[in-house]
Amino acid sequence: MPPKRKGSRDEQAGDNANQDSNELDDKVQQKLDFIINELKIIKTDVEEIRDEQKDMIKSIESCFELIASNKKSIEEQGAKIDSCVHDIESATNEIDLLKNNLARANGEIAALQQYSQKNCINIVGVPVQDNENIFNILRNISLFINFEFSQGIIANCHRLSGKNRKMAPPIIVKFVRNIDKQNFLQCKDGKGRVLASDIGWANDTRTIYINETMSPFYRSIFSRGKELQKQGHSKFM
Repeated sequence: MPPKRKGSRDEQAGDNANQDSNELDDKVQQKLDFIINELKIIKTDVEEIRDEQKDMIKSIESCFELIASNKKSIEEQGAKIDSCVHDIESATNEIDLLKNNLARANGEIAALQQYSQKNCINIVGVPVQDNENIFNILRNISLFINFEFSQGIIANCHRLSGKNRKMAPPIIVKFVRNIDKQNFLQCKDGKGRVLASDIGWANDTRTIYINETMSPFYRSIFSRGKELQKQGHSKFM
């Protein structure tokens, strides 16, 4: 077997070194390719994120614009509401003023109505007769209560028309002078209760009520006072 030559071993070592170098280059290249691919993927992801951010920024900007528009609309509505509140307050003040004026006017009307009836009395409960003479009825009542009666002290007297057939309509009497009316009422109070039988209706025990004529306003106050008296809230009326 011939001896190996030194040059052949060097060549073989060189080939092995070249082979190792090529393998290293391949591995490095593979790593580089992998990194490049990863970087491309990352780049793509970054670009997608940027696009999403752009869309988000546009959306945020749109939201800000919408908020600004809504804020302006709210401010305009607020101004309108303030104007409405002012109008309502003005209208409320005017209504209160009108209420006060109306209450004062109603009070004045009630006072005038009452004054116009200051010489009048109501007689309730006198039975109705055909072709009755109101002056004769007044004369009979005056005789029973010991009042000096004459037609000259009476300005007017008549029976009201009534829709309730079960109750006799009241008789309205207007005296010429208020002092005669007051004397008539004092005589009635001094006599006490007056019955129909006392003034010509035999065996008729219905009560005849004689009171001052009141305007609707004062009559309502009087009725309310009577209710309170019945409920025990007032002792005198």
